[in-house]
Amino acid sequence: MSSNIVNIQPVTISGTYFRLCIQEIELKSSARVSCYLYDASNNLLQVNNFQLTGDDYMAWGSNDEYLMNYAANLYGYTIIPSTTTP
Repeated sequence: MSSNIVNIQPVTISGTYFRLCIQEIELKSSARVSCYLYDASNNLLQVNNFQLTGDDYMAWGSNDEYLMNYAANLYGYTIIPSTTTP
């Protein structure tokens, strides 16, 4: 997965979109992912990291939307449909 930007509903710290970046992959086992949260002025507000393992890793496969939804659910973000990216 390349780095992706995903628009979200604002959260307590006024984030408006996030970007995921795969830091490390152990094939058929796990992935370490960083989630960067930005505000509407493109200021980085927060960086979270998570490990995707087991059934979650296998469900990801090549479906990056699964990974974006996983991160949104993990951090309580609500993804909003958008045809443009910041």
